[in-house]
Amino acid sequence: MDELILAGASNLNVGFDPPGCGNVYMGPGGDEIWKQVAAEGRKALESVAKLVFQTCVPLKKLWVGDRSRAEVLRDEEGIVIDIKWYYETRQAPSGGWCDELPLGKRNVTTLLIFTAKLSRWK
Repeated sequence: MDELILAGASNLNVGFDPPGCGNVYMGPGGDEIWKQVAAEGRKALESVAKLVFQTCVPLKKLWVGDRSRAEVLRDEEGIVIDIKWYYETRQAPSGGWCDELPLGKRNVTTLLIFTAKLSRWK
């Protein structure tokens, strides 16, 4: 196996539990809360990637959720040298974007990316 697809970081029980509603970002201090949540999300992604790449040596590519893809660079002995992150939407096996997720499971950001990708083809 050279590619692994996991659920989003908030569903992996790694200590990342972002607010369930975007209203928290609208009030006083909303920008700071957004920055804090974004930083915690990046930290959770990095923790997951380090653990997975150290454990699964043949693995080359890791998706965490629909948008966060990590690729690993290893030395000759398989030791992790670097992990590069790319933020995009994963294409579903059917060829569409996010088709594999029922509508209730998608988050607003994924839908916005989904819409943006569709609009490029018009």
